[in-house]
Amino acid sequence: MGRPAEQVLPGAAEGAAGRPLIEYADKLCYGLETRRTARFGPGVAAVLTRRALHVVVLSLGAAAALPVSVAAQESEAVTLRMRVDDSVRHSIPPILQRNLSIEQDQSEEAKELIRRAPPGRAVPVMFIVVGVIAMPVVVQVIRESLFQTHYGGVLVDMRSQPASITSDPKIPSNLVFVIDASGKMSQFKDDQLSAAALGPLLRTK
Repeated sequence: MGRPAEQVLPGAAEGAAGRPLIEYADKLCYGLETRRTARFGPGVAAVLTRRALHVVVLSLGAAAALPVSVAAQESEAVTLRMRVDDSVRHSIPPILQRNLSIEQDQSEEAKELIRRAPPGRAVPVMFIVVGVIAMPVVVQVIRESLFQTHYGGVLVDMRSQPASITSDPKIPSNLVFVIDASGKMSQFKDDQLSAAALGPLLRTK
């Protein structure tokens, strides 16, 4: 399999200071695609690789590519407990997963989500992911979860310790509900999600 041509994504660092980051992300992209092609096939591997690469570039290159105030929000990290299925977990770059606790979720809530998987598809596996996670990765995970419309929308609950993120069948599939520590709820659509929008809410924990 030939190595893909180097691509510069929107928002990636540019110029002499940005080249090492782009080269590193390109190497990571090639390694991820090679491993995932063997597991999922070339089409799926390419999609997953592009998503993972986008998150890595945002996480590592935000400070170089954005104004100082925005870069500070993009580079922030929060401690979370996330319930995700195997497809959403694969959207988290392996280099970031190394510092996270990831365990299979066999709770009743997980079993309820599994039962909602469309007929004819492989039975999903649910995971609990816990750790300190950069805001661009949090946003990406939420967007990937919204893509799994059969699970419903996404609930971010700041009342738990640590704050939790999970799909919720009671929430419309295109919405994210954020409940802060006081019980106040904010609502977002997919196109409203950003580190700048979610950061202040998650920092109130």
